[in-house]
Amino acid sequence: MTLADGKVWKNVTIPEKAKVAETLDEFRAAHKYNFLDDNLRAFNAEVPIFVQWDDHEVVNNWSASKQLPAAYTERNINVLAARAARAFHEMYPMRESIVEPGRVYCTMNYGPLLDVFILDERSYRGPNGENQQTTYGPDSYFLGPDQLA
Repeated sequence: MTLADGKVWKNVTIPEKAKVAETLDEFRAAHKYNFLDDNLRAFNAEVPIFVQWDDHEVVNNWSASKQLPAAYTERNINVLAARAARAFHEMYPMRESIVEPGRVYCTMNYGPLLDVFILDERSYRGPNGENQQTTYGPDSYFLGPDQLA
């Protein structure tokens, strides 16, 4: 891509990003890849962030029922999700829940006027489907009962 000043933009690439992430090292590299960007590093040096994981940490729109595209040699979505979760927690350490290790959702209280709720809208959801449920239950979970409570 040619920029306004005539320079040609070339995206930085690394071998681990040449294919979909399947191994733990490839999931780690997906996070590290973002830190190659000077602008992101400068932003992170000055601005505190709250991190959250979502479907793109594993594969787009993943759930236990996800049918993986042909590009994946690892066909077990739960294996991929476990590797992605481990890489996420290694790259973004957070307070560990004694009740539920690896849990991402939490509430942060900042005095009497601000509570920040970080929701996990992926780990507790029901399977991908037609979304035609008429009652609330495991097939229609989005946040899951414990997180919702």
